[in-house]
Amino acid sequence: MFSRRIFRRIQASCMLWPIPTFLIMDFKSNIMKRIKYISLTFLFSALLFLNACEPDEQGFISDLITYSQNPFNVTQGSVALSNAIVSDGSTLPLRVKLLEIRNKQTGEVATELMKEFNTTVYTSQITQRDTTFELVQSKIEKRSWPVFKINEEGGQLQFSPETVNVPVGEYTFDVEVSNDSGSKVFKDICTIRILTGNPVPNIAAQVVTYATKKDEEGNTKTVIDYPGFSVSSTRAESSENTIMFKFVDKDDEAIDPIKFGFRELIREQANDYKFSDATPWLGGKPKSVTSEGVTYTFPLGPFPYNWISGGKAFRFAYIPSGSAATEFLDKNGVNAFDVKIYTDSFKIKREGAYVFTVKCLTIDI
Repeated sequence: MFSRRIFRRIQASCMLWPIPTFLIMDFKSNIMKRIKYISLTFLFSALLFLNACEPDEQGFISDLITYSQNPFNVTQGSVALSNAIVSDGSTLPLRVKLLEIRNKQTGEVATELMKEFNTTVYTSQITQRDTTFELVQSKIEKRSWPVFKINEEGGQLQFSPETVNVPVGEYTFDVEVSNDSGSKVFKDICTIRILTGNPVPNIAAQVVTYATKKDEEGNTKTVIDYPGFSVSSTRAESSENTIMFKFVDKDDEAIDPIKFGFRELIREQANDYKFSDATPWLGGKPKSVTSEGVTYTFPLGPFPYNWISGGKAFRFAYIPSGSAATEFLDKNGVNAFDVKIYTDSFKIKREGAYVFTVKCLTIDI
């Protein structure tokens, strides 16, 4: 409010320097308007601040929640894990509850997908820090587990190897999705296709040979070639999960890893893995090396685990030395050879004993 004392001082000044009264009154009016404007501005700012402090609405849940992998394909007898549910901007976290799963053709409830079996499952994630098999085993146990399950946090679809007992066909299911804003039911949110198929992966590979030769000027150079090969694979039920790599010559004779200098090798740092990178619990080497091949163990599928990237290759090398090097060079005209197995194709989804055989069509031992 305009101060009376200030106004009186102005009036007193006017007695010394006469100022028209209407100017004094106009001055007072302008002062009052300015004070009123400042007061309203302050009040409006305070209201905005208080409004900003009020809590937002309790979240949002979209009507367009879905799965990106739709249909989701599952091979009988294999472990399968989907991506998380697509939130479409809904407030996280989302909780997902399975309501019903049905045979898409008949509309009947698919009880075979809800049956529980005594299944080996992870109790926590296996990592590269699990450098002993005892550490790995501590994260695995037998539990009664349904064939099909939805992870409540995030909605990931999970299938156990017991899908081997589920008829081939298409299935659909309903879920309830909830967050702090409430819940919504989504009917027929995704189609599941149970497919027949071989759980043994068809691996992609490449054979590379290296020959040291001299050119016309007498300079030594390495000649690299990519000869023909074939790959075969088998799986058998076993109490221990194993992977054996066999490398054989054109006559199916095993190329002895011990005699001919087998090793895991990284030639291209950005593109290669040693297979032991995938099995830290074996201490950086195969579990066993025999004249027939090399063997590794793994605890549970799917394998390899998530620290092995796609778009690369496991590289195995045969680099003989001493008399074996002379013998190998005399018979084959090359000093060494590599076998690359591409990580994109090497996916083991089921437990068992696997044998992968790479036949080198130009190698003779």
